[in-house]
Amino acid sequence: MINIITKKTGLLVPPKDPKALADAVVQLLSNPDLMTNMEINVKKKADDLSWDSIAKKITHLYEEEIR
Repeated sequence: MINIITKKTGLLVPPKDPKALADAVVQLLSNPDLMTNMEINVKKKADDLSWDSIAKKITHLYEEEIR
């Protein structure tokens, strides 16, 4: 699960609040740099959750225990 950090990995809006959702969409569309930075941050977080990344972390833990 990726935690949402405002303006780092996403924009949180209250449920059932169409105005807040519309404001968030407008904010993103009017600020491409913000959208790009959030995309980069989310991709980094998602890479940490990939099966390949998890397997490498577990392998590293086992290797440390063996030593």
